[in-house]
Parts: sequence; structure tokens; C-alpha cells
Amino acid sequence: MDLDASPQVDSITGSGNVVQNGMQSVVLSYRDALGNPASTITVVGVFVDTVTTPPILAQPASGSPYPSTIPLSLSLPELPNSGTVKVTFTGPVTRRIFLAGTGTGTTTVALDPANLTAAGAVSSAPDGNTLTEGTYAVQLSYEDSRGNPAATVTTTGVVLGPLPTTTVTVTTSVPSVTTVTETTTVTEPVTITETHEVPVTVTQTTPTALAPVPAALKSAWATKKAGGRWTLRASFKPQPGAKTYTLTAASGKRTARGVCRTAGGRVTCTATVTAKGTWALQAKASDGDTVIAQAAKTVRLR
Repeated sequence: MDLDASPQVDSITGSGNVVQNGMQSVVLSYRDALGNPASTITVVGVFVDTVTTPPILAQPASGSPYPSTIPLSLSLPELPNSGTVKVTFTGPVTRRIFLAGTGTGTTTVALDPANLTAAGAVSSAPDGNTLTEGTYAVQLSYEDSRGNPAATVTTTGVVLGPLPTTTVTVTTSVPSVTTVTETTTVTEPVTITETHEVPVTVTQTTPTALAPVPAALKSAWATKKAGGRWTLRASFKPQPGAKTYTLTAASGKRTARGVCRTAGGRVTCTATVTAKGTWALQAKASDGDTVIAQAAKTVRLR
């Protein structure tokens, strides 16, 4: 927020003329025309929004192949400015698609690379309606409803087209013995025998394992405040094959890890925080080091 932009501002004291994003206190003071001591009033808890909170792009995932339909899964922590939600594919060709009707939370769209605008959420594809096979970087960008500068997130190494094939070549040679007989006229008959051993060469290429793609975790979210603390909760059904569940909350350099319990056919994860501001929540279901399903949510605590 640029204070100089207001014509009513006569002068500014302090460092700079920009109000930082976040919670602020506002103090108004003045002196009357008789020169009496100044009177003041203070308002606390004023939230100044000058930045667009970064979005989350879960699909397509970095380093993953997509042989046919391209799953697009994105989460916007703030209400977007109309017409600014854009996904850009950069690779053998460059294609932009604009999404309409996208609000806060998670949006999932199935893209047909042969007809991008066939998906109902796609309002336009101004650079062309098809995506060719190849490797792409995918960028998601949007502006919040207050018109702050756009925030972006990018995934790389997204492979569109047929799955890569791996050729395994095995070459086997058995030892062979070649006998060469040469006859030379000397004082007595002589037989010369040569033996050649051919080594065995085996070349084997192991197929590269494809990284699993986490599914979207359908979670119910809740926030409760009591005594200066906020309890953040995610609730969802147990996931087949999952051995552990986690819930993490992050705000700037602050992080909090939740506790997950399974009861009554539901998994409930809760995390407790004591600081106001914007918190990014992420719930995961994992099998060892592999994430099976995940969900994200952004909340603003006041």
C-alpha cells in the first residue's frame, strides 16, 4: 500500500511510505485550533492485504508422466480476481488456459490435450486448443480479489504423451573352442591347435520406477478458538494402504504438527497454534515414505 498515492497525504514520517502486509494498529491524533494537547484514538487488529497468497498446484506433479488425460488440481487460498486464474504449459509449445468460476479451496479439472476447452472450467485457450507430446513446465498464477500482484507456483518435468518404454537387451555367448589345424612340411608331421575363449557379455537395463501420484484427499476442515489458542482440524475417511496420517500448519517461519487419531470410521487430525495470521494446512495419508493422498487448506486467523 503506497501512502503517497493518496492526494490527501501531506507528509510522511518514519521509514518508507509503504504499509506492510499483515495485522496493523492505526492511531489517529490531532490538536484543535487553540493549540490544546493532542487527542488520540487507536484501532487494533486492522488487517492490511497487499499481497496475493501463493496458490498450491498438486497436479500435474513435477517429474510425472500423463499419457492421456491431464489431471489439474489446484488450491487458491484467497478469492481470485475475475479472469486472472491462469495455467501456462511451456515446452514444445506454449499454451495458456484461463479458468472461470474458480473460488477459494481446491478445484479439480480433467484436461483433454486434444481439446483443452472441452473442460467446463476452461473459459479460453488463446494460444491454441491442443497440447503436443513432450516435457513441460506448468505454472499456475492468479490475482486476489483486491487486485494485488499475481502469485505463482510452477511444476517442472511434466511429461505428456505415451508412457516411456524401456528396452532390455540381453546378449549371451557361450565359450567356444576353435581348433585350427595347420600342416607344415618339416622333418616330421606337426599338428598346431589353437583354442579361443569368447567371453560372455550380459547387458541389462532396469526399468525406471514411476513416482506415484498422490490422490486428492476429501477432508472436512474446522477451526475453533479458545483462550488465545486456535485448534485446526482435518477429518477424512481412512485411506486404503495408508499406515500413517499427518497434519501440518505453516505461517511464515512458524510451523505446527498435528496429532491424528482413527475412531468411528474417520481419521481426525488436530493441530494447535497461538499466532494470528494466514496459516497453510496440509493433511497427508502415507505408506512409509510414499504419500498416497493429500489435501490443502489456507485459513486466516484473527
